[in-house]
Parts: sequence; C-alpha cells; structure tokens
Amino acid sequence: MSRFVTQLVLRSAGVLACVGASAGGAEGFFSFGAKEGVTIRLARGKEEGSLVGVVVSARSAWHQQQMNQTVLELRRVKEHVFRGRCSAYHVHASQDMEAWLDVAEASLLPSGDLRLLLKMPEGGSVQFAYQRVEEPERHRPDAGERDLAGEWADGAGAITVFRRDGDIYVGQVIRQASPEKGPAPRETIRVKAMGDGVHKGTIEFGSPDGKTVDLVEDIEVVVRGDTLTSVRSAKGGKVAAIARRLDSAGEKLEPKPKAAALVDPGDLCGKWRARNGDTTRYTRNGDRYTGYIVAIAPDKRGFGFVVGEEGVRLSRIPGGFYVGKVLVKTEGGKDAWWEDIEFTVDGDELRYTRYMVNGKVEKGRSARVGGLQDAPPAPKSP
Repeated sequence: MSRFVTQLVLRSAGVLACVGASAGGAEGFFSFGAKEGVTIRLARGKEEGSLVGVVVSARSAWHQQQMNQTVLELRRVKEHVFRGRCSAYHVHASQDMEAWLDVAEASLLPSGDLRLLLKMPEGGSVQFAYQRVEEPERHRPDAGERDLAGEWADGAGAITVFRRDGDIYVGQVIRQASPEKGPAPRETIRVKAMGDGVHKGTIEFGSPDGKTVDLVEDIEVVVRGDTLTSVRSAKGGKVAAIARRLDSAGEKLEPKPKAAALVDPGDLCGKWRARNGDTTRYTRNGDRYTGYIVAIAPDKRGFGFVVGEEGVRLSRIPGGFYVGKVLVKTEGGKDAWWEDIEFTVDGDELRYTRYMVNGKVEKGRSARVGGLQDAPPAPKSP
C-alpha cells in the first residue's frame, strides 16, 4: 500500500461533519482531509448513469494543482454502486498528474457520503471516503466566475461580446480576426443558460449590415472560469472553438514590468520538452506564436511528423494564456487536421488543454529547456 494513501485514509475519517446529506443521489459536493480541505463537485457525465468529479476547492498547494480538473470518473453498475477510475495524484498515490487508479467499487452510503475502494498498482486495495458537504463559498457562481456576459477573445484574434437580455444572452463579434480581408458575415449568438455554465441556442450568419440572415445553426457555449468553449453544428460536422475572457474594457492590458524585471515569466518563446520527449521551439511575431518541431517522441514516430515542421499556432491572451491550434496526424501521416488547444505558461512550466474533434479533452505539461533566459526580455517602461 502506498504510504501516501495510508496517510490519506488516516486523515480523512471523520474530519468534516456531514452537512445536508442525502441518500437520494450521488450528485453534489464531497470533501476529504482537514488540513488539505479538497472538495470536488460530482455531476452527471455525458453518458447515461455516469458521474464526473471536478476539483472546485483546495487548501493545499498539492491539490491546487488540480483545480477545475477531472479527478473522478464513475459509471453506475446498480443502485448507489459505481465503478470507474480516480486520479492517483488526487489521493497521493502518485506524483504523476496523468496517472489513474481503478475504482473497484464506489458506494453511496446512507449518510450521503461516498466510499471508494481503489486498486493499487503494486497489488491490493485501499478504501477511503468522501464526505458530503455544502457547496463551497468560492465555488458559488458570481458575476465574474461563470457568467457569460462580457468580452471574449479567440485564438484568431476575434473578440465577441455577450450581453444579457432577460434570460437570454446575445453575442456579437466586435472585432474581426482579419479585418484587412473586408467585412465578414455578421454573427449573432442567442443562447439560454441551462445551468453549471452551459448555454444552448443558435448562431446566425447574416449580411455585414445585419439586414438578412443567410444561415442558422445550433450552438452550445460552456463557460469554465475564464475559458469559453463553443461547439456549433455545421453542415460538415461539429465545429469547436475556445476563447479567453477579457476585462470590461475589451482588451486587458499587460501589467507594466518592474524596472528590475529582465524577463516575462508568461512568455512562451523558447524551447519546451514534454514528458514523452516531444520538443518544440516557439517564436513570436507580435501576439502570435508559432511552434516548430525540434524533436519527435518515440510514441509519435510513424505519424508523419518532420523536424522543423510547424506544429502549433497560438495567440496570446493577457498574462501567460494562449489559445490556438495544434497539428494532429493519423498513423503514417495519411490524414492531418488542426485541433483547438490552450496553454498556460508560468516561468519554466507549461500546461496545456487540447480539445479533440472526438469530444475528448487531453491535458499535459512541458518544461522549458534552457530556463527563462531563453525568453526575450520584457518591454521596458516608457
């Protein structure tokens, strides 16, 4: 048994009082650990009878690394009994945030708590319990956390503003991605909040003057903090896009660097290596960044990637945030396409979220090669 999980089991028993327990269902908020105080929100998944647990509150630096990430996936096998998987990092069984443990059984207790039986990699199993709690204060939606209203910038540089009109949100593009190409079709999005940051409705494509409507498609918009994901139903299939929240002025300004600052810790420029060995060098042109392949990981060989090839296209959003596209290929390089991707850069660490065309989400990390000195100096104050 992992010593980390052993400590977890000893700490988790009877630490938090059960508040508002209900044996009627497994959805809700669950916590463990008095000092760590990590809380997940367990909600229905996409498939019938499935549940997904996402970290919504954490005191320790360890669990804060998993904020807003999925750490528990369950499927119902009978009433109040589930199976699935749990993040090994989440329960201190591994330092790898991508590692998972099988959940042999998850049981909803009469008290409303959730008991998990985890299979350990070295053999055997360990048991611990989440305690049902009230919704954490910091998770309760406020005007800036999950509200769609405001201004959003996508990876191409376009800015869309959403305004609230009763129970409907109306969105319109206020800055085109490529204004030099002339007026673009007028896009108007009308969606209604369905709960938990999800909005559904339609997107209209019309003449630039707004006098005629040429096409109407269904669209779903999901807000998670400062990230917006939209999926519309086009004739050729689903079209996904991501954007980052801007401030009320429309363009959040970069903070002025301190006089002593020599580098910008949020800048992507330089060389980065992923855990599997993939290495990419990023160059900057204004707020646009291009990633070129430097080294190909063993598990990526045979997919037609070439050293020196352009593999990532990004635009920087204020701070260390980036949104754009990543090149994807099938085995042998027979087919290739671009998928949405989002970066967060903090010093020598890069975290990414890739939104696949099949609807799945991939998360990962890379480390800067050569340190911050490889990044260009931050601009001096005027």
